[in-house]
Amino acid sequence: MPNEIKKPVRNKTKNIEIIEQKLAKGLGTLIAWGFSSQSWSVTDLKSLATATKFPIAIKEIPTTNAMNLAISKFKVKDDDKNLITAKKVHEDNDVYTIALYQTKLDSNSKKATGETIDRIVFDAQSKTFLSKGTTEYSKLLCKDIQFRLEYYQGNEFRKWLIMPLINLCKPIKYSGGVYFIGSAFSDKIDLLESFCNAAGVSFRPLDMLSSDRTKKNIAETAKKTMAEDIQNLFAKFKTYKNRKRVRLDGRKGMQADIDSLRTQAEYLKDILDSDIKEVLSTISELDKEMDELNNRQPTTTQTSNKVLQVWKNAMCKKYELQKDGNITGYRIPITDFEQLLIPKTAGNKFYWKPDQRLQLAVNELGYEGKLLGKSLILTPKTQG
Repeated sequence: MPNEIKKPVRNKTKNIEIIEQKLAKGLGTLIAWGFSSQSWSVTDLKSLATATKFPIAIKEIPTTNAMNLAISKFKVKDDDKNLITAKKVHEDNDVYTIALYQTKLDSNSKKATGETIDRIVFDAQSKTFLSKGTTEYSKLLCKDIQFRLEYYQGNEFRKWLIMPLINLCKPIKYSGGVYFIGSAFSDKIDLLESFCNAAGVSFRPLDMLSSDRTKKNIAETAKKTMAEDIQNLFAKFKTYKNRKRVRLDGRKGMQADIDSLRTQAEYLKDILDSDIKEVLSTISELDKEMDELNNRQPTTTQTSNKVLQVWKNAMCKKYELQKDGNITGYRIPITDFEQLLIPKTAGNKFYWKPDQRLQLAVNELGYEGKLLGKSLILTPKTQG
């Protein structure tokens, strides 16, 4: 028989091995976590961190952080179902006065009225209460402040422990509280998993195989999440255009969000080989909005339109002072402050010094304020 020509045979086994090796390397991990009304003492967390070799330092809870969070979360109802909330009303050299405010609803007149029913005085330096008030509501608030000074809760655990480690791992926000971490940082994710498990936190890592399809799907989902965050920032800029002033910490927060989006975009390119030209173009629009916002900020102290409107409403015919048929100012009884929504601090002479907010507010309307007896006198601001 004539010599047969053998067809070349591909080494299917070798090709399969190459593919399997590529997949086995892994692309990275999707991580998420969950809390269930948990709390941890600072001491316990330090012990867990040592035992699991967790690389993030367990910090003491900042006093004002505990106080502010307790105040913002405080909402209870009395026996008549009136809402009682808490507000900081004064601060002097780290000594805070916290008012407990009761809101009453009158369905007949369709109005809501409020009054301060108790006060707490808290020294943030010594972490002690100079006055705990007299009501059961004040005792509840004091107890919550004290608890938050000593214990981490879910918010602190996420903000001060989970996120600092994640931010070391070039994270890509996948959706909500889910992040993608590249395989290069698998050792850190292992440490986070061990620490969370020891603390009783539900930590859910999901390893992803390395393939073009996986890269594409993760990148597309991450881009959708980024698009939502970008739209939220544009909406904020739109809101801020109607404000005379935007606080510096608020603007710094927005700048940090923009920087984070830009960093995430770079990670999409480096880790997932994704095209980020369109994303970067949109982020550049956010940069322009940020520059415009910063450039619009006034260089002198200004008062919000809402506060100015309160004073404009108070300067009405009922309180006019006249001489020879001309308006020379306004006399507003302190007893009328509440119905006019004028803050109670306006009944204190200290707050009518030239550099205080109340004086600066009426100055913008062309007036000066002065307490005389049981009334506030507003007179045209002197020139020069």
